[in-house]
Amino acid sequence: MFWVRRRLHGVYIDTEPGVLSRQEKETIDAIVKSSEYALSIVVVGVRETDRGTR
Repeated sequence: MFWVRRRLHGVYIDTEPGVLSRQEKETIDAIVKSSEYALSIVVVGVRETDRGTR
């Protein structure tokens, strides 16, 4: 039996809805260029909200 070493890369982008900085745009471009590699991207939406509203 043999083992195959695998690498996992992750990226986190924190932005306000619809607003991307120059650095965030560059990060997205880097993600597109790295699409030939195994890459997991987790998207988490965080926002301020009124606790009484669901």
